[in-house]
Amino acid sequence: VDYYPNNPIGYTLLAEAQTLLGQGSKSIALLDEATRIAGGNATFLEQVQSSQIRLLGILNKPDDVQNVFGKMATPKALWKALAWAATSNSNADKALAQAQKETNDSFFEKLVIAEVQLKLGKYNDAKNTCQSLLAQGGAESARALELLGDAQAGLGAKAEALESWRKAAQISPNVPALTKKLAQ
Repeated sequence: VDYYPNNPIGYTLLAEAQTLLGQGSKSIALLDEATRIAGGNATFLEQVQSSQIRLLGILNKPDDVQNVFGKMATPKALWKALAWAATSNSNADKALAQAQKETNDSFFEKLVIAEVQLKLGKYNDAKNTCQSLLAQGGAESARALELLGDAQAGLGAKAEALESWRKAAQISPNVPALTKKLAQ
């Protein structure tokens, strides 16, 4: 945040870190500030709102997740699927199926679908989604490579997973989650 004081993504990243450190109330306040700073910028808002959904799911705040849904421009079923998968809601599979029908196949939406597939233990589906993303020009996406590695690990392909995570770490070397996965 100090380096980018008026950038909503900086606040979003700090909020994610605060959540991982168990500081849920701080992360929510940071996400509120990120939303304010984003103003009407659709790209920033989509990224901030997806982080809000993910973090509120981690914090197990389903009512707050529903409030965020009402503000989103992207397919709501996609976010419901992500939130419900994060909170182990029994409707997650149905929401994922609906989200796959509603999405317009944007790179970002497919990344979220892969996240949901992973949370639901659909490792082969997540692997296919990530491979599709990488094939359609996302070869430089550290997140797609990380998710591919997660899917491969879930399928028991440890060597493939390590290779995907290494490629992701080469693109984004300062991601603690990747460092942790590579150290296992």
